[in-house]
Amino acid sequence: GRYAEAEALLADVIATTPRNYSAKLRLIEVYYMTEKTDEFCQLADDLHQEHRADMADEEWRRVIRMGKIIAPDRVPFSGPRAVSNPTQVS
Repeated sequence: GRYAEAEALLADVIATTPRNYSAKLRLIEVYYMTEKTDEFCQLADDLHQEHRADMADEEWRRVIRMGKIIAPDRVPFSGPRAVSNPTQVS
């Protein structure tokens, strides 16, 4: 439960080395655990825009899985939706 301290330390690391996507991945986990949805989504967007090519597929899939829980209505986490009144085709 020392998330505020972890958040501050990681923010300092990122400010010093903005290309450090590993620190950003740790910070996004802190945002997830503390339910900071807006911060989570902003950082997820940054990771996708600036670091997706650097990240392993599993790292990005983990961000998406967390996003589907913390922000299920936001892109890119919303995904396809079921049709509420499907029509039958004869």
